[in-house]
Amino acid sequence: VSDASDPVVTGMSAAPSTIIPGAAVTFTWSSSDNVGVSYQTIQISGPSFDNTYALPGESSTYSMSFSKYAILGSYTATLMAYDAAGNSGTATASFTIADTHAPTVSLTSPISGTIVDTGSALNITWSATDDVMVAEEFVEINGPSGYHQVFNAAQSSYAWAVPNLVGSYTITAHAKDLAGNEGVSGSVTISAAEFPMITVAQKGQNPFKLKLYGSDFQPGCEVMVDGHAVAYTFKNSGKLKITDKSPFPKGVAVDIQIINPDGGYSNMFQYT
Repeated sequence: VSDASDPVVTGMSAAPSTIIPGAAVTFTWSSSDNVGVSYQTIQISGPSFDNTYALPGESSTYSMSFSKYAILGSYTATLMAYDAAGNSGTATASFTIADTHAPTVSLTSPISGTIVDTGSALNITWSATDDVMVAEEFVEINGPSGYHQVFNAAQSSYAWAVPNLVGSYTITAHAKDLAGNEGVSGSVTISAAEFPMITVAQKGQNPFKLKLYGSDFQPGCEVMVDGHAVAYTFKNSGKLKITDKSPFPKGVAVDIQIINPDGGYSNMFQYT
């Protein structure tokens, strides 16, 4: 007796109907035949993807995981059920691979209010995470006189060569995933200043005077002795003179520091 009846496939579904790259989708269905389902195949096709998998006749579910590099788009799963006579029944279910979530980015260093020396190196760090994969990271810096730079980075870190431009700078970190979604950190604002350097202190007597020599002293700077401002006479960017003897007790070591109006501060120079 010949068998001319096709198997029947019902309830074909894909869950979830939308997945992100790297996730799995599960197909379920019900196959029946007047004699019996001998075997089944499931064909999954989509953008640059077309694979067919053999399944036992009693199967009613199949799960498949996709790579993080899966191409975004619409996919179709076609289930074919066969009986021993070669008759077949079919059903389809569709699903989508999509990624609409941007990476989350957070700057960890520096913090707002940081003052750095012009011409120095500053290590900028941040964290970047994504529900699939972070594919690209870069840092954007805007500053005085139209300064604007974007630096590609790896491993959420970048060593920035601070330009010789005094002023305020705004830093943001960016990250993109494989789908091109872009996340941006909150910004931090820092300042670049000229940091003075004290190299020599030379004392004179009758009357008392203490001459400080160094570099990058600015008019209007503060001279601090053990944390207290003292009066002085500004000579030039490499020389100034203190005439008040009282902050310098005989035989006692004190710390001298110069703070420029732009916020740059010198080394702590010890004098006895």
